[in-house]
Amino acid sequence: MRKMMIVLAALPFAACSDGVTFDLTSTMEAQTRGVAMFNWNDQGVAGMLDQTCSFDIAEGRVLGDLVDLPGTDDRVVDGDGAQALVTSGGDVWSVSDWGETFALSTPGSVLDAAFTRDGVATLTGSADGCAVHFADGSETSVGLAGVDCLSASLESTRSSDFVFVADGSSVVRVDHGTTLEIERGADLMSYDDGASVLVIANSNGSDIRGLDANGVTDWTVTVDGTVDSLDAMGWERFTVVSFTTPGGNSEIVVLNSGNGDVHGQVEVPATVEVTASPDGATVALDDGGAVHFYDVNPRNAVLGAPSVQPQTQPTFGD
Repeated sequence: MRKMMIVLAALPFAACSDGVTFDLTSTMEAQTRGVAMFNWNDQGVAGMLDQTCSFDIAEGRVLGDLVDLPGTDDRVVDGDGAQALVTSGGDVWSVSDWGETFALSTPGSVLDAAFTRDGVATLTGSADGCAVHFADGSETSVGLAGVDCLSASLESTRSSDFVFVADGSSVVRVDHGTTLEIERGADLMSYDDGASVLVIANSNGSDIRGLDANGVTDWTVTVDGTVDSLDAMGWERFTVVSFTTPGGNSEIVVLNSGNGDVHGQVEVPATVEVTASPDGATVALDDGGAVHFYDVNPRNAVLGAPSVQPQTQPTFGD
């Protein structure tokens, strides 16, 4: 196992000649409940209370209500580059970029959902108990024992047929019919299919870890602060992580998902939740009042030395 400690000092936008680059594309002044970005038309969808709206990434502009779902708590929970999964009123829909919707049949109230290799997996249930349902032709439901269902989240793989559930106390791998606890003490996770690594962290902790599917730790990175969010950058073998330092500064670090190498560090003036597009070309930073879209080019860093070259000072809303 590889373990290292990184202390990201307040040295915003230190540049090197090669590496991950960030270019501010736009800022969308809106409060959202999750975003998903499409691969081909520079647009995406966002949950906005009782609406699911489309937006333009290049202009940072809300285009309007894309679909009218029956619930009042629309939340975008996943995207695969061509469509998004939206939960609302305990149900889940697949929503395309032009507004075509498909309601997924589930055995209970939907708490979370994610695209899988062969379809969609949903976390369904209540405080009394929950299960993972595979809507992939098998229609298999797997009950979860000892999981805090209302605190749990679901993460899928696009290259295998299993998913992961984390509730802050444990991380459970769920196959079609079986469960296996592979780690404890994590509530944030993102699977990098390119590296075949599950990147996990605890939102009250400083350690970021890369695990294989059986829970074996490949690497650990410790940041000087507490982790806020993380997301794999498509199949690019990178994960973007946001965290807050003890002094209250907010920073973003880009890690090689395969070995934990640091390929970028950027100080930002607000705590953000990060979401990467499925193709790894765009990263959205949500500060609670606005979403900031960045063009990202990590491809030239895959074979090069870890480095970062941020190009544009981000401006965040209050």
